[in-house]
Amino acid sequence: MAYPEIVPNPRIDLLVTGATGHPLRSTTYSGVIRTGPTPITQVMGMTALKGAGGAMGPHALAVLLPDGLPYLQARLGAGFTVPEVAVQGMQEHVFIENLLTRFVPDPRGTPEAWVELSFAYAGPLTTVFSYRVTALVPPDAVPPPSQ
Repeated sequence: MAYPEIVPNPRIDLLVTGATGHPLRSTTYSGVIRTGPTPITQVMGMTALKGAGGAMGPHALAVLLPDGLPYLQARLGAGFTVPEVAVQGMQEHVFIENLLTRFVPDPRGTPEAWVELSFAYAGPLTTVFSYRVTALVPPDAVPPPSQ
């Protein structure tokens, strides 16, 4: 299995009205990111790690959200993202810094962009994080599904 392992939750899409009165598409992505190869177990509904956590870092992580929508770069306008990351079930201290989400161009050269989540952390190599990223963009920044 490749690491980091990302397990997304169902995506939430809403049409909202911005502070300026213009419509926006609000998409919330959330899930769990597991770094490192140590097995994970569920104990009474909480995530627990088995075995040693590995090197204490610093470690850097940058991932494209696996359930991310394609955004049309030309229509993003003043679109923006808001990231949140939390550590789950760790006994050691874990410090998160440089938390950033952004729209990155499609590496295949298409006119689309994808949401990238990146951050650095000091702590065990094997750490479990929960994430939530909200993207607010003009409604036409997401192309309609192809048929």
